[in-house]
Amino acid sequence: MAVRSLALGAALALSTSSAFALSCAQPQIERSFNSWVDAEETYYIGVGSLKSTSALPEIPRQHFPSNDFGKKEPFSASYLFTGELLDGDQGYPVELPITINVSCIGPWCGGFPKEGTTGLMALRGVGLLNLTLDIHACPGAIFPAEVEPTVSACIRAGRCGSG
Repeated sequence: MAVRSLALGAALALSTSSAFALSCAQPQIERSFNSWVDAEETYYIGVGSLKSTSALPEIPRQHFPSNDFGKKEPFSASYLFTGELLDGDQGYPVELPITINVSCIGPWCGGFPKEGTTGLMALRGVGLLNLTLDIHACPGAIFPAEVEPTVSACIRAGRCGSG
């Protein structure tokens, strides 16, 4: 009977671990744009593609939540961004080296973009040197390129109306 009680207790403990699941808000370009505008850092919004130019560090897969989630610093890799930076009107073509930082929230981590990933993204930096794209465990770092007209309107207005 003691073995069954322990087994039942272990099963209950494991089944409650789903309560620690990461809950992400649905990404909305308007909300993201407004957070970029409100940030102390400078963001350059680009539409383009990404190509890795360095080896990609291995990112741990999701593991059972514990008090020690391992590495706290982001995982970094070099990429080439090819596309255009938006200015609310035409934008201008660029080909820029960027750093992609992938971070974790507890046991959940983002991932490096696949070769040729395209979309709209906000590159953080000062000037056009040392730009960084931050990818977290929750989606919302790279949006479909189709949101570009919305973002251009938000750039012209200085904010997005909803989100």
